[in-house]
Amino acid sequence: MRTDDTDRDILIGLMLGVLERQITHLENVEMTATGDKEVVVLGKLASTLEKLIDIEDRAKAPAGQGEDMQALRTKLARRIENLKRS
Repeated sequence: MRTDDTDRDILIGLMLGVLERQITHLENVEMTATGDKEVVVLGKLASTLEKLIDIEDRAKAPAGQGEDMQALRTKLARRIENLKRS
């Protein structure tokens, strides 16, 4: 049986996959006006993911998982900033 926690986990996993594919795509293309728009969309996706993770964190008290999520947020933010500078 699926629960709200399961649905959130699935949604967060899907969002992480989308972000990772989009970041990889942007790293492999020349940045043009279109690429700049993609970076904006990527930023919005990352913001949405952060909100979902915050909801997840508030919904259950993770045992040692908070550090992993923070490291992931930091990694994504660093990669997005690198793309914006490119």
